[in-house]
Amino acid sequence: MVEFSDFFLYNEKEFCVEMKDGYFEMRKIFEPINIGSRKIKNRIVIPPLVVFGLSGDDGVQEAHIRHYRRMANGGAGYLIVESVTTWPEHEKRPMISAYDAKFLDGLKKLAVACKENDTVAVAQITNTGLEVMPYMSLKDMPADVLKKTLDSFVVSAVNCSKAGFDGIELHGAHGFYLNQILEVNNREDEFGDGNKILGDLIRDIRSECGKDFIIDVRIGNHDMNALIASAKTAEEAGADVLHISRGAWNDGDASLSKHEEKAELLHSPAPTTPLPDGFKYAYTVFMASAVKPNVNIPVICVGDIRRPEEAEDILDKGYADLAALGRAHLADPEWCNKVAAGKDPDYCLNCKACKWMQDGTGASCAARILAARKNG
Repeated sequence: MVEFSDFFLYNEKEFCVEMKDGYFEMRKIFEPINIGSRKIKNRIVIPPLVVFGLSGDDGVQEAHIRHYRRMANGGAGYLIVESVTTWPEHEKRPMISAYDAKFLDGLKKLAVACKENDTVAVAQITNTGLEVMPYMSLKDMPADVLKKTLDSFVVSAVNCSKAGFDGIELHGAHGFYLNQILEVNNREDEFGDGNKILGDLIRDIRSECGKDFIIDVRIGNHDMNALIASAKTAEEAGADVLHISRGAWNDGDASLSKHEEKAELLHSPAPTTPLPDGFKYAYTVFMASAVKPNVNIPVICVGDIRRPEEAEDILDKGYADLAALGRAHLADPEWCNKVAAGKDPDYCLNCKACKWMQDGTGASCAARILAARKNG
């Protein structure tokens, strides 16, 4: 049970929740919400977390299916499957893939697992981009190659639709390819306008996949005004939900080039808008709170959200419409079910290097180890 003393450490007056039967009743996070034509049973999101230890041969493994089935049955309303590559060449690690129909059988099994327990599931489709391509910048990429990479997103979205996913998430954050097009685009031709490319891509996917297929767009940018402009573009083009994260500034993300000369072209400056004094959540949550008043579709926030009272407070304050909790679900896939039942989940211990990611099984996760000892 989530005791009053636990909440008192966070100053209970700051959190708009009520005491009921000895614990705080979480109201906002368990309200349903519509994304496009789909009703999401609550406002907790499992964000895309690449489980490196599970990846191999560009296809879905049984370990993926077990992992995502457990996540789906943990109670969250909206699940985003880890980076699913749209590109047959150059990726630096084995990934789940959707660029060819040969992957459909595996994707279908994965979609079934992800949608258990009335969970709405989308696949994040991505291309790592320039880091693993033989071009120093977007300007150096032949126009026909750039066009082909964009078309591959549409092909992959169609395959995800055929596989039974409820939608896709376009990965336009974290320094990956679509983020490069939006944030560090140095082209001077028809492909120099990143927002136009984003809008056209959304419209093409909508045309191919239909009105009920969720199009989720994950975006970030060091320039808040540019981020808001991209958010408005995505909405106008027909996106159903926005997932706000960080952009291409260099903070050690594995997606960014370690090649010094290329890195100068791939990395954006640090964010231009400072975190307001007294804002107690991650910068990415602040970014979501700046985007939300400028659009009319749901906004997902993400970033170091661990505890239920944090998610409740963020949503109650109107910073976002849904809250994504990544490490919290790796530490305890039953996070949502436990909170709904008034129980304490096994909290992530915030290891500097996430132990869960070491082998993709959770065997090294400190939170899971302690939970096993406690329950054993």
